[in-house]
Amino acid sequence: MENKVLEKIEIIDERKKLKKNEHFLNLKRLKLKNIYTDGSESRAYQCDILEKPSIDSVAIVLYHIDNGRRIWVGLREGIRPPAYFRKDHPLKKILDNKIYKTVKELVAGGLEEGEYSKSEIDKRACIEIKEEAGFIVNDSQLIPLGGGVFSSPGVDSEKIYFRAVEVSPKQQKPFYGDGSPMEEGARFIFLELNDALLKCHTGEIEDAKTELGIRRLATMLGYIPELKVWKDELKEHLSKNYSHLKLGENNGTD
Repeated sequence: MENKVLEKIEIIDERKKLKKNEHFLNLKRLKLKNIYTDGSESRAYQCDILEKPSIDSVAIVLYHIDNGRRIWVGLREGIRPPAYFRKDHPLKKILDNKIYKTVKELVAGGLEEGEYSKSEIDKRACIEIKEEAGFIVNDSQLIPLGGGVFSSPGVDSEKIYFRAVEVSPKQQKPFYGDGSPMEEGARFIFLELNDALLKCHTGEIEDAKTELGIRRLATMLGYIPELKVWKDELKEHLSKNYSHLKLGENNGTD
C-alpha cells in the first residue's frame, strides 16, 4: 500500500439531515417501558439504538510463533475519523488531549447480508485478511476464539466474533484495503504478544476488541502472558491446576 501519512482530516460538509438511504448509521429513537413478571410497569423512557449496514462483525488475530516460541500478533494501523475528532470535543480533549491520526487494532470487518453461519463468517474473515493485511488464507485455517461479544450494548446491538489464524510474515503480499479513503496509508505490523498487551495497558493501544482478542489467543494457545511461560513449562503442581479454556472448540456464533 502507498506510504501515505495523515496530516489532518478536513470536514467538507456537515449535513444535519440526510436524505433517505444516505445514512451509514441509522438511529432508532424509541419510547419504551418495562413490563415486569409481577404485572407492574416502569415509567416510559427514551432509548436510542444505532443500526449499522453490517449485521455483526468479525475480528481476526493474525499471529506467528518464532523459533524462540515467542508469539507475534498482527495489528493494522489506520485512520479512524471518530477517534480523530475527539480533539474537537472540549470535554474529551480534557480527558486525554490526544490527536488520533491512526489507531492500532485487529483486522476486522462487517458481516454482510447472508453471512450468518460459521462458514460464512470464516469466508468474510478471509476476505478482510486479504484486503487489510495481504495474507491469503483458507477458511479451514481459521480458529474460533470463543463466543461473540457486544461492542457497545448501550447503543448498538452489534456483536463481534473472534477468529485466529497462524501466518508466515514471509508470505505477506501487498494490500490495498477496500478502496475507501479511510484505508489509505494503512500499515500492518507484528508486535510480540507481551509487548502488545503492555501497550494495551499503558494506553498506546486503545481498541477493546484488540486486547480481548490477544488475550483469547494466548488462552487458546496455552500461553500465560503474566508469567511469560507456556503451559508445558509450568511446574507439575501448577500445571495440574491450570484450566485451559479450549476456545477453539466453540463455533464462534453462539
